[in-house]
Amino acid sequence: MPFKVILRRIQATHLWVVEVVAGHGAHNHEASDHPSEHPCHRRMTAQEVETVKELTRSNATPRTIVSKLHQEDHQTLITRQDVYNARAKLRREGVGEYTPIETLVKELEDSDEWALYYSTAENTGRVNQLFFAYAPAIDLAQSYLDVVLADATYRTNRYNMPLLHFIGVTCLGTSFSIAWCFMGGETAIQYASACCKFRELITGETKISVILTDDETALKEARNRLSACAAAPLRVAR
Repeated sequence: MPFKVILRRIQATHLWVVEVVAGHGAHNHEASDHPSEHPCHRRMTAQEVETVKELTRSNATPRTIVSKLHQEDHQTLITRQDVYNARAKLRREGVGEYTPIETLVKELEDSDEWALYYSTAENTGRVNQLFFAYAPAIDLAQSYLDVVLADATYRTNRYNMPLLHFIGVTCLGTSFSIAWCFMGGETAIQYASACCKFRELITGETKISVILTDDETALKEARNRLSACAAAPLRVAR
């Protein structure tokens, strides 16, 4: 609740007096009665930070990490928000002098399990396309190329770059992710370039029977550009 106070120092006694001049002096909540409500009592020890780091690398959820911390120390006051904060700090430290996109590219380049292609704008040097695929998914995709689904999502990342997602379908009717491509915009050129990279990396000389997508205008326009890379014909599902 908004309020206003005045601090006055009494010269004779050298004491400070607090005077409420607007609103009221009552709190709108009860006084805290547990140390866990104060961050100073929830500082992580070096061992707890190491536990958070190890479990984060194992893709454990914050809830699981908190449970583990409480199992190791029944008196710990660590909360789930503290784990979120610790993970964010670890990410910042891991990035170091690199930008997030530079860190992603570096990790993909250093790994033997990812295929990667990216391009940058000549005038700004910013990444305008980032195509990557998981090696085991490539092997699986090469066995099931009858039907491939392509779908783009929007505003799902901090850079608001459209993400084109390529999905395969097995003989059992189950689906699996093959590749992803962050694009600089929803243009026919960007879509055609992404499909060309998919064709070049995944299919080789093998022909895809059908590529299904939604009724995306730019994707339909990209069909006229795919012949330059001998890509499969793009069929639009309605």
